[in-house]
Formats: sequence, structure tokens, C-alpha cells
Amino acid sequence: MAYHIYQTDAFVVGSSSYGETAKIFILYTEELGLIRASAQGIRTMSSKLRYALDDMSHSRVSLVRGKEYWRITGAQSINVLRPTNIFVTKVYARIVKLIERLIHEEESDAYIYTLLRSFFMHIAKNNANDSDQKTIEVITVARLLQHLGYISPTKEIESVFGETILSEKIIEQHRSSQKKLIEVINIALKASGL
Repeated sequence: MAYHIYQTDAFVVGSSSYGETAKIFILYTEELGLIRASAQGIRTMSSKLRYALDDMSHSRVSLVRGKEYWRITGAQSINVLRPTNIFVTKVYARIVKLIERLIHEEESDAYIYTLLRSFFMHIAKNNANDSDQKTIEVITVARLLQHLGYISPTKEIESVFGETILSEKIIEQHRSSQKKLIEVINIALKASGL
């Protein structure tokens, strides 16, 4: 029986150990959306996949559909987020936890993938200070919630939702409106019961 191999770019949202040498990964992929995938033998020292599938990495993965999980048959690292401080790790963790809670598995969404890629690229910059990283997080969460229908843009904050890609200009513009965005985000999350 021939299996179809899917090749797609993916962000490693998280992982957990499974059995003696396997791991289950939570990936947000370009073509398949949020999925769970297993990799056998990845925790052995001889595994070729182990460095391409670190948490907080962006990789090109090859997948085959399995009974319970997708199976990872190959992976090549595109970029790995190496946090320069604990704040970056916490920001990344909060974003991926929110994605896990809000997004249904195997629903592809190009906007969310582009939003994640933009977030990943900007948060990975070594020169981004804590204030910029907080602004990047707030803009990303607001855009995600707006895209999923939890926030409706008001006059005060509608400029946040114009583009998907983050830029230095957008970060600078919304540094001062961060407090209002956080207020809107908290109201949306409270109303949704998340």
C-alpha cells in the first residue's frame, strides 16, 4: 500500500515524550493547520530528526497520515528560535498556548500561518527589547482574536488589523495603544470563556 507523503513548512508549537524514544509534536503547518504528529526514535542520540524538531523551531517536515497521529518521516530546520532571555520564551509560550486553545486541528488557515511566521521572525530578532516583544505579542494576539471573530475592530484600534505582516512601523505605531489593545483582548477572552 502506497502512502502519500505531505511536505509542508511547520512551526513546532510543542512536544511531549511518548514511549521510550518517541515524541508527539504539536505543529502548525502551512497546508494542514494545527496537527499532532509522532516521530519514532527521535530521542535517541543517532536520530537525524532531533535537531530539526526542537520546540520553537520552524522546519520543513514530511508527514504521512497514521491511525492516531500524523507520522513525521523527515524534517529539515529552517530556523530555530534561540531565546536571548526568559521573556522571549514566555511570550512564545503564551502565543502557542492560545493557538492550541483557539484553533481546531487540521483546519488550514493561510492568515494564521502568515501571522505566526511574522511573529516568529520578529520575536527572534536579538535587538528587539522587552517593550517591543510585548508590543509584538499584543498585536499578534489581537490580530488572531479578530481573525477568529472574537474582536470587532473599533475606531481606536482598527489600524492594528490592516496587515498580516508585522513591521517596525506597525510596532512603533501601536506601542502607545498597547494598553487599549490589552483591554480589548481581555474583554474578548473573558466573554469567550477561554
